[in-house]
Amino acid sequence: MKNFYTIDDTNRKKNTNGRSSPGTGNLEETPTFSSMWKNIPPVSRTIILLMTILTSLTSLQLINIGYLVFQFNEVLAYKQWWRLYTAFLLLPSNAMSAIMELYNLGSRAVHLENDRFLVSRYHSTSIDFAFYLFFCSTFIITGCVIIYGKYQPLVLTCAFDACLTLTWAIDNSNVEVRFYGILPVYGKFYPLLQGLVAFVFGGDLILMVLGFSAAYIFNCLDTRSLGPIYGSIAKKDKWYGVVPTGKFHAPRWFIWGYEFLFGGNYLQKLDELKSVNKRNGGQRLGTSTSTVTTTTTTRTFGSRQRLGGYETLGSDNNIPKRDYLATSSRKNLTSTRERSSNPQEN
Repeated sequence: MKNFYTIDDTNRKKNTNGRSSPGTGNLEETPTFSSMWKNIPPVSRTIILLMTILTSLTSLQLINIGYLVFQFNEVLAYKQWWRLYTAFLLLPSNAMSAIMELYNLGSRAVHLENDRFLVSRYHSTSIDFAFYLFFCSTFIITGCVIIYGKYQPLVLTCAFDACLTLTWAIDNSNVEVRFYGILPVYGKFYPLLQGLVAFVFGGDLILMVLGFSAAYIFNCLDTRSLGPIYGSIAKKDKWYGVVPTGKFHAPRWFIWGYEFLFGGNYLQKLDELKSVNKRNGGQRLGTSTSTVTTTTTTRTFGSRQRLGGYETLGSDNNIPKRDYLATSSRKNLTSTRERSSNPQEN
């Protein structure tokens, strides 16, 4: 890869041939695969890694794909619990299709884990993102058992993709993107186009609808509303069902499981925050006493930025403004903790 130099005009040196050379300019560090991999949040990194491993093993015929697809009677009869999760992580056998789908799913997962769950009482958005995935996967599996029965083998990657797409579309409804780099469309119409493409090319529309439904129901619970579709039909406020979020948190048993897999001491932090909250007037966790409004730049991704298989062109001023930012919540909680640690100042 090329090295990039920062060169001041006054520090340029002329070669004997009259050409300028970098001289003693500052050399900027080139990003490596290791640094980029570490910058991916933990849950998304795990998803990308498992998708790559499972698809490679099945493509090389080291593992029969029949042992990885979802089939509820096999789960019950032979305790093959891994089928509940591996069925969401199987990519197409075609190499190009697999790479494209891995990029799309990985990009959306990273975006949601970093930006969707900004309000987290655990000081980690990854916990709420993992709970989001658990809730949606449970909903999809339940729907598959009801619709297809116990004996139908299913690959659920399509439903997983639809789930992430709808949640992204709700958060970025007024962001203009290019559908597969070709057709300019607003984010709120992206799920409709995805469903249309699945219908034309023979995709499983039932699984896609299950994915959309799981994401929509989670959004309703997370915003304590009936969702943006109802808001549009009932002519509610344009942010109805979009903000504020952060009202559907992971339970304690789920946090314990997350700590077991990824480490951390989030339960201890949660108990400390509860005790501080109790001593300081009972302010609800995950909220802020001050109302903070973000600028539209916090919800946009720049002009013509590549994101998850589509290209953003820019956005208007109707980008959702989060009333509850992680930064404001954390600053408020930090100041509260400092006041509690100094009783003489209270």
